Amino acid sequence: MLVRAAATTDVVALACEGLPAATKAPSGIPVFPADAIPRDLDVDRVELLPCEATTRTAVTAWADGREVVDVHAEPVRAPCRVVAVSAQSTGSGKTALSRRVARSLLRMGKRVAVVRHPLASLLAWDRFNASLVRTPPELLGPRPLDEREELAPLVGAGIVCATGLDPEGLLRAAARDADVIVWDGGGAAEPWIQPDLHLVAVDLLRDIPVDREADAYVLTKADSADPDHAREMERRVDGTVVLADLTVGVQDGQALRDRTVVVVEDWPSLALGGLSSGAGAVAARRFRCTVVDPRPHAVGAVLETLARHAHIGDVIPSLGRTPQEIADFAASVRATPGEVVLWASNADPAGVIPDEPRPVVRAFGELTEVAGPSLQELLT
Repeated sequence: MLVRAAATTDVVALACEGLPAATKAPSGIPVFPADAIPRDLDVDRVELLPCEATTRTAVTAWADGREVVDVHAEPVRAPCRVVAVSAQSTGSGKTALSRRVARSLLRMGKRVAVVRHPLASLLAWDRFNASLVRTPPELLGPRPLDEREELAPLVGAGIVCATGLDPEGLLRAAARDADVIVWDGGGAAEPWIQPDLHLVAVDLLRDIPVDREADAYVLTKADSADPDHAREMERRVDGTVVLADLTVGVQDGQALRDRTVVVVEDWPSLALGGLSSGAGAVAARRFRCTVVDPRPHAVGAVLETLARHAHIGDVIPSLGRTPQEIADFAASVRATPGEVVLWASNADPAGVIPDEPRPVVRAFGELTEVAGPSLQELLT
């Protein structure tokens, strides 16, 4: 969102989803969390860029009495072929879809680089310039946790990722290494890069209107969804439909069975996507685990977040947009009693809780097409 000054065309402030506190853009423009814009800003025009529904609601409520306009900027053209992967809502399985697309392109003999939609939290880490991440150890450096979560599944599969806040720099960096760029949208962001093929992930467990144009719609979580709802969603979308399971796997199921567990879930899906839980809770039910309520034991930012977002279940959100949030997150995990830590964040737990004495079992989602054309066919 761009907040423009009265009687000028200058941008005077930005409001961003996923930002923990006010900061400044490299140009010096102040940046505020979407739900904490100061009331006394002297503006008369608010421009809404593609964003999450929760962010749109917060900014529109703040802008009461001011002009609010939707902005649809012309997409940037990349110097190579582009597959764009976006989602109708956060927590739809977009990361698993991006990973499967990139792997398919690698099997086709293509050099692939993933361009990650810029994360607002990078502003707090002074990470404007684009950089390439090639190996998992690089993710253990000074980075916000949401960036580690987004990149880890891709880098762990041998896929180069471009990350940063400079869109043109991201494209230049990725194109040096790639025949095909996979644009990986953040949350529900629309592509700002012109795609040759656009895939949209749609969560079958949520009844969200599909209002985004795409070449193909990947309806995810078919293995958990009501079949009648899945058929209705297939009829609603105008275009090619791929039906896909999003299967939750774990590294060591026997270590979980009938145990008392501390469940960690990824933060964006809970906060921006509105989910109460995710893959960790699914795995806990499958292996008959007793889940410990973290609220009596959470500290700092995690305690505040659980109090502010009452819809979140008995799970610990993987907060980590600032060093202090990462410290509060790690302390909350350590303080919550349980026999096993069931870790459903994509970030490497060794980079957050390296001294955790209990077993840490990782849960993850894998996407598999079950009906319609395969992703390999679409890419070919």
